[in-house]
Amino acid sequence: MKTQNYCVLFVDLLGYRNLFEHQGLIPEFHTDEERNIFQQKVHERVRLIDDLRRTVDALVEKTRCFPQNRADELPPNQSAQIKRIWKTVIRKQFFGDSLIYYVPLGQDPDFPSPVLAIHMLITCSGLLSLLALQRQ
Repeated sequence: MKTQNYCVLFVDLLGYRNLFEHQGLIPEFHTDEERNIFQQKVHERVRLIDDLRRTVDALVEKTRCFPQNRADELPPNQSAQIKRIWKTVIRKQFFGDSLIYYVPLGQDPDFPSPVLAIHMLITCSGLLSLLALQRQ
């Protein structure tokens, strides 16, 4: 079995479970108003989670620090290294109201150099912190 280290950005939408705290596994509605209130809560939460996913995806991509098309302007050895680093892909997984973005730190042919990905994840986490403060 092969083990590997990862750089991980874990994002969780706090308070999500509290919204449905008193709701059973199968909701029981006695009136149309109860059904409408429940549906409104579900739509609101799904929209928040979708907005969070889109925001994090956009931040991750915006944090790429060196334009790929400018790599050819560098000396050949630096250009090749930048192109190699640029190939780094950040993997992601979603479950419930949580998002996980990660990149392996070991010898993986799909991830030739994790330097850019680590920078992107750290920058993204800082930007998310600022956005969270701004929204409060």
